[in-house]
Amino acid sequence: MAYKFPIFNKYFIILILVNFSVAFSYYITFVTTASYAINVLNTSNALAGLASGIFIIGALFARLIFGSYADALFKTSINYISAYLLYNYYFIHI
Repeated sequence: MAYKFPIFNKYFIILILVNFSVAFSYYITFVTTASYAINVLNTSNALAGLASGIFIIGALFARLIFGSYADALFKTSINYISAYLLYNYYFIHI
């Protein structure tokens, strides 16, 4: 009889946490785009909706285009590059 691996191992938990953080950052940005355009940039509701729609379409095309590039490159180099960019964004530019 073959050994059955448990579903909820540490790699699965890490994957769930990373996926949650990516989805959370996307939806937070999506929600705050319209209110930022209305309150800070003093635009109308129509222009704020347009900016939010452009953000969604841009995110869709970016995932389609850059997903294949990321898959073609080595996975570890993508991880190092993204970790470096996130470190610079969150800890240096604050």
